[in-house]
Amino acid sequence: MVLGEYSKRSAYILIIVCGIVGIAMLSAPVVADGIEELDGEGTAEEPYVVTNATELQAIADEPNAAYVLGDDIDARATADWNGGAGFEPIGDGGERFTGSFDGNGHTISNLTIDRPDGANTALFGIVDGGSVTNVTLENASVTGGVYVGGLVGWNEAGNVSNVTVSGDVSSERPNGGHVIGALIGLNTEGTVSNSGTTARVSGHGDTNGTTVGGLVGASLDGTVTDTSATGSVRSTGERVVAGGLIGHSLNTTVSDSFTTGDLLGNGSDETNVGGLIGWNDRGKVLGSSATGTVTSNGTDVFVGGLVGQNDRGEVLRSSATGTVTGDGSNVSVGGLIGQNERSGVIKSAATGTVTSGGTNAAVGGLVGSNYQGMVFDSFATGSIPDAADSVQRGGLVGSSTSATVLDSYWDSERTGLASSAGSPASAGLNTSQLTGATVTETTELRVGETWVVTDGYPQLRSHVTNYTLALESTELEADETTAATVTLEFADGTTATAATVANYSSSDSGVAAVENGTVEAVDDGEATITAELAGFSETVGLEVSASSSPPSFSPPSGSAPGSGSGSGSDSGQESEITVRDVSISETSVVEGDNVTVTAMLENTGEIEGERTISLLVDDEQVRAETVALSPGESTTVVLEHAVTETGSYTLSVADETFDVTVDSASDEGETETETETETPTEDEGTETERAGENAIGTDDSVPGFGAVSAVLVLLSIGFVARRRR
Repeated sequence: MVLGEYSKRSAYILIIVCGIVGIAMLSAPVVADGIEELDGEGTAEEPYVVTNATELQAIADEPNAAYVLGDDIDARATADWNGGAGFEPIGDGGERFTGSFDGNGHTISNLTIDRPDGANTALFGIVDGGSVTNVTLENASVTGGVYVGGLVGWNEAGNVSNVTVSGDVSSERPNGGHVIGALIGLNTEGTVSNSGTTARVSGHGDTNGTTVGGLVGASLDGTVTDTSATGSVRSTGERVVAGGLIGHSLNTTVSDSFTTGDLLGNGSDETNVGGLIGWNDRGKVLGSSATGTVTSNGTDVFVGGLVGQNDRGEVLRSSATGTVTGDGSNVSVGGLIGQNERSGVIKSAATGTVTSGGTNAAVGGLVGSNYQGMVFDSFATGSIPDAADSVQRGGLVGSSTSATVLDSYWDSERTGLASSAGSPASAGLNTSQLTGATVTETTELRVGETWVVTDGYPQLRSHVTNYTLALESTELEADETTAATVTLEFADGTTATAATVANYSSSDSGVAAVENGTVEAVDDGEATITAELAGFSETVGLEVSASSSPPSFSPPSGSAPGSGSGSGSDSGQESEITVRDVSISETSVVEGDNVTVTAMLENTGEIEGERTISLLVDDEQVRAETVALSPGESTTVVLEHAVTETGSYTLSVADETFDVTVDSASDEGETETETETETPTEDEGTETERAGENAIGTDDSVPGFGAVSAVLVLLSIGFVARRRR
């Protein structure tokens, strides 16, 4: 990659300065009601109150006063003002706006300005040390020449905050020299905060350069913080500089801002196109992101998902996720930065696809070309498709000249590349090594301090705007389980889950236990489940009620009689065949009734084995059954005990015990006698039939056991021995 000379850039900056000094707007104003018609005194304590479009235009008569909107304004009539030129911008080169304008939360809709040869074209032409705050400009249509914005054409040392703009802002002045932004055209030493745009922005010029931004066209020595731009941005012509948020950022700090709109910048000569900033010239980008598609075609093209050209600047804790495409000749294309020249890229990431059909190109998952720059604590994961032989491709960096890369990585599976300029091959990790909790072992990324581990790739902690914990169900019965989901929300509207990596706890483990994102209800009561991650914490309440099903048990292998394995029976030796889900049909019966115990056996080992399971009555074996299972195979064993004498008994299988009470049949009284002597109806059945239904565990006795359980009971061997207590 051959570096361009600085003479053309110097000429470009000179064009901006000359435009500031020498261009005047020509238009004939509409006749407006005078300031004397407005309520208020024009002071900070008693500002003039503006309630309609005509009064809005009258602000130009006294641009150093204080104003407040008293109502929403529908300005659709401005389309016919001044012979079709529309609203005349407030404040021009002679009388700039130096006062204050407070929109008071109101909306100005359908404003039209159509002055294609004018300068400082916007609702406010030039704001000089003044302020414009708390207003929404909705469905605006603004066409100008140079320094074109929806709200302010040129903001010199002014304050713009809590403002939103939607609609269309454009300039197609043939000889170029455009500086166009949806909110502000040119920002010099001004402050822009807590503002956003959804407007479509476009600019085209054949000569003298075209600079376009989704929020601000160009910013010199300014501050831009907590802002966003979500509309599309298009720029074509000579020496195109286009950014989703700011076209040219010169010595400006941009922080906590994001863009989501698509960006197209095609130009001849030098072309700088970035999802957030086209040309970051000695500026800083902090805690910001871009998610839209970025496309550029031309000569000497620098195109990046976040910044096209990072020139002696700094990008810190920032990210880009959109697809980036750069075609043409002498092209540098990066998922985050097109060309990083004498600049730092620190604690940042790119995840979008990066591609180039150009010639003499450098393509990198994070940085296209790294010239005397540094990359630290960063990573890239986007796909990098095949390209021409003249294209240098790298998983993290495409080409490197006298540059440094430290503690930075790329996904070799997703990018499809095993190498990166300036990095050892060991820094290319597979997807599993760069996702989930594994990154704490496989990388030197500053997890916790900078990065938050998620179920997928790490995310920047500073980008998290909300952290939530949700349970699939907050009302459970004992022995039921429910899934926990942890979700991280980010400023740009995207989300990531962290269910498998969060640290969970329960306020009462006797009511509910939680592990690896699964909550298990233990016993009736109330508990709170807490999920913590990288300093974030969230708690959700859970209510557990007693189970309507028989208790279940999952004992450890080899811990009690009936838990052995292999050719021996209950020897207690280590076993791969485990017993679980032990249940009993009834614990209170009449003599002569059957009691049925069922258990699930499962081979969790890697070889075939046998296991004998026993039914004990008062610690004396009355029934034993041996099963053989292949690896992964499971089966249900049914052990039946016929009770013929009254008393209290303890039945046990494996480590699970049940206290059973047997009453005399005579205790049934007249009801039982009548049942024995009367002829049963078809619906009632006989006592023996009803006892048989209880013995095999129908839906009336043991939920979950039906015809299959009945067959197993009928095939099983009955009572072997009994012991009266």
